[in-house]
Amino acid sequence: MMEREKRAKQFAPFDALTGLKDAIRLKEYEHNAKMKKDLSDDIIEKISNNMKKIEKKTIVKLKYYYEGHEYEYIGNIKLNIVDLIIETKDKIISFNDLLDLDILA
Repeated sequence: MMEREKRAKQFAPFDALTGLKDAIRLKEYEHNAKMKKDLSDDIIEKISNNMKKIEKKTIVKLKYYYEGHEYEYIGNIKLNIVDLIIETKDKIISFNDLLDLDILA
């Protein structure tokens, strides 16, 4: 019977394949992608009403769709009504990609 350490070394060359782990992660990410769900009229109305209440220091919780996945953001935002986008610290989200919006404070 082969010692455990020797068996592990036997598979070590596969770790040397540069980019293999990243490629696997990318395939898993793509595999888990979903279509954007349609919003009900109630959710659309809720988002619209909450947008009207947003002021400069308002903290919100956003759910949004991006490249086949749903994400959540909590923090301050800036609404750009002209371009129909929401600006966060590090992301720009289209109004069309919003799934939900709640005002926290």
